[in-house]
Parts: sequence; structure tokens; C-alpha cells
Amino acid sequence: MRAWEAGVREIVTIGAGPEDAGRARALASLTPPAEIPVEEPKPKVWYTAGLHPHEADRWSPGVEAAIRDHLAHGAVAVGETGLDFHYDNAPRVEQREAFAAQLAIAAGIDAPVVIHSRDAEEDTLAILAESEVAPERVVLHCFSSSAEMLGEGVERGYYASFSGMVTFRGFPAGEVVPLVPSDRLLAETDAPYLAPVPHRGGRNEPAFVAETVARLAELRGTTADEMAARTRANARRFYRLGP
Repeated sequence: MRAWEAGVREIVTIGAGPEDAGRARALASLTPPAEIPVEEPKPKVWYTAGLHPHEADRWSPGVEAAIRDHLAHGAVAVGETGLDFHYDNAPRVEQREAFAAQLAIAAGIDAPVVIHSRDAEEDTLAILAESEVAPERVVLHCFSSSAEMLGEGVERGYYASFSGMVTFRGFPAGEVVPLVPSDRLLAETDAPYLAPVPHRGGRNEPAFVAETVARLAELRGTTADEMAARTRANARRFYRLGP
């Protein structure tokens, strides 16, 4: 309800593992709150299914089958998947294997892919380049890497999504946000993490994406309403959610 009151009408929620995807699927099937007036547009939720690199050592035929099942029954993208060499919660060789396997799933059905990459720029870009996933099906999610990585991604045709980090004083938003073409720019929360200013330090939630959109608008020299319309249209195109 708070998201609806903030103007959020459509959400793609991430399934970072088969179990998370199951919970996300249940969320997507919920009836909108009764408090929303009948004449108002109802919020919609979609979900994704993948295996986060933190859990890459869980990759197995069973996990692959569960992800494929979600994709066959409503999940709109694979992910998030990718590499995280910052925490190394799973061995790097297993991260690479799980990442490549999920890209193969996505390529096989021409599905969008939500990419997590932290301290693994070279490997992430190399594995993506070796895959058969179409560039327009790739989004660099919650982008926090270098301008060089973003530039390479943009040149290839990838989308880029920014979180509440663009409101942080120490994040080089003014350097990286302008690199993304307007038709490949997305906004997200990464909830429950990375709450934007003035909520920084607290639990993030979908309603707070309004602050991220407002900051993106400021950085791009447009209005918050125009940025909201642009990122919504981009998200609908990327995830193929319809007009």
C-alpha cells in the first residue's frame, strides 16, 4: 500500500534462488489491497527466478529444474545471477559455472537476464560475451561498478539499472548515469538494501524508488514524472510486460 501511495504501480521482484522465486511468485499472485479505490489502476507484480552468486555452490540439476519450472509458469527473467568476488561466499569456479549455466537457460528461451557483478568486472563481461544471450536481454542490475565496465556494457547494447546508491554522496552518479542511453536506463530499489537518502541506513522498500527516480531525473536534466515514464517504458520493454 505504501508503494501504491508513492505512485508505484508495477514491480518486478527478484527471485535470488528457487525458494525466493517461490515466495516472489506467491507475492505476484496476491490480490491488490482493498484500500485502493475501485476506479484506480491496481498494482501489478512480476517475478524472476535464478541463483545468486552467493549461493552458486548449490547449483545442481534440481536447482536448474526449479528455475526452468518458474520460467515456464510466469517468471519474466533469469536472475539475479552473476559473479561476486567481493564476498566470495561461493568458490569462484562454481560461481562461473552457475552463471554460465543460467545464461544458457536464458539464451535457450530468449529470456531477459538480471546480472549481479561485484569486483568481478572482467570475468562478468567475458562470460556474457561467450554466452548466446542477446545483448538487449541483459541488464546490469544495481550498477555499482566502474565507468569502464558500464561503457563496455553500453557499447554491447546492455541495459543498466540504478538503485538508491545514486543518492549517496560517495557514489559517482554524475559520472556513470549519463553514460546510459535513455532507452536503456532502469530504476530499482535492491530492497531491503541500499535505501536512498533520506531513508539511508534503514530498511529499503518499493515506495522509496521514487527518490531514486527523482535523483536520476536531476542527473539527466529532466523531471521526475518524465523519468518515471521513461524507466517504466524501458522496464516493460526489457521484461516484455506488454504496452
